Amino acid sequence: MTTIGDNQDRFCGGFSVKRKNWTFLAVLWLTEDPTSFATNDNDSRLRDTSRTSLSSDISMDSPTVQTDDCEAKLFQMPNGGTIVKTVLGRVQIGIPPETIKDSMKCGIDVPNYFVFGELLFDRKHGVNLAEAEFPAYWNFFIKKRVINFVCRRDQEIAIRKVFRETLLGPEKIDLSSEYPPHLADLMPDLHKEAQYLRTFDNIDELLHFHNFDRNGTVSLEGGRLKIHHDKSNHLFVFYEDDQETVSVSSYVSVPGRKYQGNSLKMSTKMFEPPVFGITILGNSSGFDPSHSTSGFILWIDRRGTMVDPPLNSKEILQKADAGTMQAILDETQITIMTTPTIMHSFLRKYSALTSLRESELQRLFTYKQPVTCGELMRINGADIRFHYSLHTIPCIGFEVFYGGKSIYFSGDTCNIPERIEEMHNQGRMSRGRYEYFTNFGWQHSLILHEAGIPPIHTPISILQDLPDDIKERLHLIHLCETSIPPESNLKIAKQGIDNTIALPVVPYIHSDAIQLLRVLEATDIFRNFTLVQAIEILSIAKMTKYRASEEIISEGSFGDGFYIVASGIGLVKISGRQKKHLIVGDFFGEMALIGEGKGQDGCIRTATVVAQTDMDVVSFDKTSFVSIIRGNHSLIDFMVKLAKARQDESWSIVDKNCILSNLTNAQKAHFQAVLYPVTCKKGDYLWRRGEKATHAYLVRTGSSAVYEEDALGIDFLHRSIDESNHRPTPLTPTTTRKGMSSGKTVESFKHGSVPNPNPIFIDGDGEHRKILHQNYFAHYPFGTGSFLAETDSLVSGTVKNHMTTALVLEDSTLYAIHQEDYAHFLERNPGVKLNLMGTIFSEAIQLSTPMRRGVSYDECEY
Repeated sequence: MTTIGDNQDRFCGGFSVKRKNWTFLAVLWLTEDPTSFATNDNDSRLRDTSRTSLSSDISMDSPTVQTDDCEAKLFQMPNGGTIVKTVLGRVQIGIPPETIKDSMKCGIDVPNYFVFGELLFDRKHGVNLAEAEFPAYWNFFIKKRVINFVCRRDQEIAIRKVFRETLLGPEKIDLSSEYPPHLADLMPDLHKEAQYLRTFDNIDELLHFHNFDRNGTVSLEGGRLKIHHDKSNHLFVFYEDDQETVSVSSYVSVPGRKYQGNSLKMSTKMFEPPVFGITILGNSSGFDPSHSTSGFILWIDRRGTMVDPPLNSKEILQKADAGTMQAILDETQITIMTTPTIMHSFLRKYSALTSLRESELQRLFTYKQPVTCGELMRINGADIRFHYSLHTIPCIGFEVFYGGKSIYFSGDTCNIPERIEEMHNQGRMSRGRYEYFTNFGWQHSLILHEAGIPPIHTPISILQDLPDDIKERLHLIHLCETSIPPESNLKIAKQGIDNTIALPVVPYIHSDAIQLLRVLEATDIFRNFTLVQAIEILSIAKMTKYRASEEIISEGSFGDGFYIVASGIGLVKISGRQKKHLIVGDFFGEMALIGEGKGQDGCIRTATVVAQTDMDVVSFDKTSFVSIIRGNHSLIDFMVKLAKARQDESWSIVDKNCILSNLTNAQKAHFQAVLYPVTCKKGDYLWRRGEKATHAYLVRTGSSAVYEEDALGIDFLHRSIDESNHRPTPLTPTTTRKGMSSGKTVESFKHGSVPNPNPIFIDGDGEHRKILHQNYFAHYPFGTGSFLAETDSLVSGTVKNHMTTALVLEDSTLYAIHQEDYAHFLERNPGVKLNLMGTIFSEAIQLSTPMRRGVSYDECEY
């Protein structure tokens, strides 16, 4: 699939909304433009109007949900972050996406003081925790005041970099490689245009920073309010008149995916993507609490291209069912298409937020085709022409042609003829670019145009004067529906799958073959197939339709076929019990290919698969399929391992882990295939600090602990690994550290204890337990479902030495995964990689307590 733009600052590598084989086309990669409400200094009348008329773009009709909690001393915001009532008014800890909508829904004013949490980016959910632009715009344009940010000095540097990109745009812009030489006259001078459109040139006109001092304290308003950062306990402690009033966790939490086991609600009717059309995911602005921020899916030959997906895309798409949509939600491999200028700005911003190098970020997605502006590009079988819109930061719009029809997307733009002419007359715009905008493409079959506060956005007054035949093809986004005059005959684009707009076109002659190839592309085992093998696959593949509740294969029956889900959702049952769901790209029946269970011609099915919705399934008979993969030893080995792994309990163990349980079926299948069982005795080490990192482990039975700084206080002889059973050879203590009882061995340490007569127990905000002992910490115990891996040491390009020590506390069985297999798995699943980078473990799901998460090195520093 393809996506155009990240309109919610949700980084593509680790989205809560995860997509498989989607292209992410970055048209507008930031939440909102900073100067949507500003004008040029030369026009004070428009500038004043823009400040006062912003309220017309804010929905005042949506009901608030103010409760007694909103007036409490502490109040948890629905989308994350905490409000604290103080003598200076409300102070908010953390700034997750759409926090301003939370304030509006709760009927409270947007705070003027914001405290950044310890982390600016939540890797687990792929969420920006420093979404500071909207609160800054609200305070500046509505309240006419500077916003106050409380943070560390290093965070101020990062936030300034972010605002540099989102408020003023890149410092240096060179578009010479983005336009072909014969279209050089279409090339914009983005700096000149931006200077004309905005009213300020310095971010300090909007922001004021207050840094914690060396003692971790910041004093506000002459000491009326003080906030102390208690690093040891990860708390922000508030003081009013030097009296402690409240303390709040310095880690900002956001609502995540709840563990629901195998539950999956859906319609039994299958959604059929249009050959050419759009599905609106959001149609409003960032100041409308009752509607989603604008974003949509562009369908080309039934393949989706996501454009600025809003924060709640998952909820919108879940209503559609169809497996196709479920795959969009759950997979992580994304291709980004945008111009180099926007891509580099994107990387600079998220590098500042995540503290990852730009090169590391770029490995989390595919960026294989930089966009060229001005001329047609062939994408997914359609012709697309991109252009830079009129904006204060680099943004692009496009026109797309397919099957004799066309769609135009304006992007955020200033489509005001008088403004365009004035920029041209002042020498800010070339003749070619001026003519491009004055000859605007109202002729297209479908026009998706943004509207909003002038002069950055296009005012309704411009659009309502259009002829009626254009209005019939015009759909508006980026504004509240209530701001459209009833008599204007204009309409807002309706969001949701049920309102998908399909243009009547005839699919290309090879459309069916392309669809089949895309199904294969979405399946891990086919990704490295050659063109010759792909042609052979097309010749033997058979597409079959199944109605909801129809049985596809039956447990106990003889089977000699292999199946791949092309659309819809299937249900796997074993002995009548529901085990899991199958979605697009998932395959089943692979045991028939390895001939286990009944000679060499097939096998006895070990599960039943039923169509839970209407389904399209690609099937292969064993003889034909095996003839194609013969000689592909890596694929055969993978399928044999997977078939065997599916017969043990590794799938259920993976499902017990708080991070791995969120993998898709395809990801779990890949992960299963590289696991192998090992046994360990009490007192064995899984790894030791300073040794080369070679394996990761998933606990099946028993328990282990992770220590830092040789936590046991005992120096052991270096041990070799017995590769036959991958269990360390027995240890013999050689020396003892000062303060430790001589002769005390590992075996004498009881489960859940350390060799310290007075260990200090620290409650890690309900998510993990720590024991502090002198200069080390310990995490324990890790039981069934826990995943132990120093991910950074294992996948850093060159294998590094361990920074911690992992000890087996009791006789245990585990699943091991070799470093090369683990690194390969994460490279193919960058969202999972982003989630696990920096962690040393991820814990098992605790159904009776809040879900516990992986812990990074930074979180373990005391």
